[in-house]
Amino acid sequence: MLIKTPSDKYGGATARLLGEIVPQYLDVTCVQVVEGAREMNAAVLKPRYDHIFFTGGSLVGKMVSESAARHMTPTVLELGGKSPCIVDKSANLSVVAQRMMWGKFTNAGQTCVAADHVYVHQDVAEKFIECCKDAITSFYGEDPQKSGDLARIINKKQFESKLEVLEDGDPYKVCGGEYDAEDLYIAPTLLNYGTDEGAWDRSKAMEEEIFGPILPMLYYSNLGKVINRINSQEKPLAMYIFANDSVVSERLLRETTAGHAVVNDILLQFCAPIPFGGVGNSGMGSYHGEWSFKTFSHEKGVLKRHVYGEIPARFPPYGVGWKKLLVSTLTYPFPAKYVAFLKIVLLIAVLRFTPLRRIASPILKNLLLFLASFF
Repeated sequence: MLIKTPSDKYGGATARLLGEIVPQYLDVTCVQVVEGAREMNAAVLKPRYDHIFFTGGSLVGKMVSESAARHMTPTVLELGGKSPCIVDKSANLSVVAQRMMWGKFTNAGQTCVAADHVYVHQDVAEKFIECCKDAITSFYGEDPQKSGDLARIINKKQFESKLEVLEDGDPYKVCGGEYDAEDLYIAPTLLNYGTDEGAWDRSKAMEEEIFGPILPMLYYSNLGKVINRINSQEKPLAMYIFANDSVVSERLLRETTAGHAVVNDILLQFCAPIPFGGVGNSGMGSYHGEWSFKTFSHEKGVLKRHVYGEIPARFPPYGVGWKKLLVSTLTYPFPAKYVAFLKIVLLIAVLRFTPLRRIASPILKNLLLFLASFF
């Protein structure tokens, strides 16, 4: 097995840690670690593998898929995406706010299953935003930068890309927005686009996966329009539905597509006993628990037969009269009750005219005597 670590540009500390602990605790003749930047990907993908598992962005995911296709190598791609949240007016707003703010700002929003954007019903939108503000303050205090529970952006390049989203959405900021480039810190930020769908569509926040502590919100009154918006974008890795009205949640589950969906919570699918994986642009294949064993295994079908009980009608020539009669009888669409009757007749014939009679008769006799003893 070969492990390709992220480059120093993205996760240098993680790469170095894997490079140290894998040789220390695992057999290097079975498991090897390769460190390097993106140019190393081509070299790593050149050999033939039994299976390729990749998690990352869709750009490299396509490179992996293209390389695997040369050798017909099966792949699992877990690629993330813009995972939407839908907050219905029937939802418990304080509970939803706590769960969503926790899920969104875990690791400063740098998780593949983080909420990317929110559609909130306009009847409860203002109250929901206030609940979200209260939840952020209760989690991270009045000055989140001093909180020991809020992560930093992983590197300068990623920080700068999040800063562009932050500055573009500044007119719609209702919470957070502070940042510190030296500390790679961005405060938990809420962007409220209200009912301004044009600004929402033009915003940098909706261009690609945010992957940071910035959460844009748009009001809605028509669930059908929300469904159309979700379906007009690339299929997301996750979708989060917050609704106590089962008609709403079932409609969203039925009329949209996502790698997986969670109703009335967030992130917990990552540790639940269900398959985890993307669909379309968010990936292919699934894993976790039982599904990991299935993913990395080949289910080989095996049929074993004994040499007795051959059916002569299976072999040529097929034009023989009795074979034609037998096949036409067996394949005729008889009603179920006639099929059951024919089975009984066939069983009686087998027991009457074959050597099985000598074996079956004593068994049936003893069975009937046994049953009669109860009456």
